[in-house]
Amino acid sequence: MSTDFMTFIDKLSPEDRDKVVGDFLKNLKGETTEPLLIRKTFKISNQGTEEEIKQRIADVYGVPVDQLPPMDIKSEFQRNRDNWMQVSELIAPYEIFLKGRANTSVDKFEELTDIGRFIVAWPDQLQLIVPDEPVKYPDFTVRSSERTIGIEHTRLINPTIKAAFNSAKQVITEAEVILKNINLDYKRTVNIFINFSKPVLDGNNFYNKKFTRGEKKRISIVIAGYIEVSAL
Repeated sequence: MSTDFMTFIDKLSPEDRDKVVGDFLKNLKGETTEPLLIRKTFKISNQGTEEEIKQRIADVYGVPVDQLPPMDIKSEFQRNRDNWMQVSELIAPYEIFLKGRANTSVDKFEELTDIGRFIVAWPDQLQLIVPDEPVKYPDFTVRSSERTIGIEHTRLINPTIKAAFNSAKQVITEAEVILKNINLDYKRTVNIFINFSKPVLDGNNFYNKKFTRGEKKRISIVIAGYIEVSAL
């Protein structure tokens, strides 16, 4: 295997790595495999220069900057911003409806955003129907020029990833408590990015979940300290 291929493999999540290696071995044996699509999701600040943004993208994909396809960074940011504004305007009435109902879960708002993105991306004109009262089924209702359609929002979640997410969420929540206790007057938004498979303490990460209660506390203190320093 080439060094570039090994570097590519090393940057994948455990699940994607197993799939790529499995398909590679099947190909060596002459077995047919289906095309594999690996999606990477990451956030990029629009405050950086175009060179810094391209370098960030190259780092995520593990390739040199000169191997990136041609891209118009400013146009892409504007396109994403316009798309988000469309989604926000579309779901605003439904958001008001949900906020007026007690015990609406955070998941419901996330599902609403997903439906908004779906409608904006759909080639035909769809209208999101806001009900008079909450209904159990379907999750959402949309109307086209010809019919009314009920939509059930379903998520396929890898249990390993969900467990890692919950573990990381506990650490972030504890960091929030620490910041509240020091009465930090902070008015800005802070994004915390966690690589679940990257070693954090003594070779352990959020996937293997081998942190002791004391170690989780230490991680929370580090995160809270980072946010506190950035507020100065």
